[in-house]
Amino acid sequence: MKELGKLTISRPTSNLNQDGWVRVELKDFHFNVLFIIDVDLKGFAQAVTGLGSVKCEFTTYPKGE
Repeated sequence: MKELGKLTISRPTSNLNQDGWVRVELKDFHFNVLFIIDVDLKGFAQAVTGLGSVKCEFTTYPKGE
């Protein structure tokens, strides 16, 4: 089954010196759930270039909270 959603990849910046990480957001339109995944740059590079499995932190926001 295919569903519609939105994928956003960004490198957030802050004045807390927390650079060096990537945020991936996946919004599911059917169930209205937002997944926010934070991963360091090295892990992101490994994942997108074929390593396939890296540790990350993620948060879910049911109903788009």
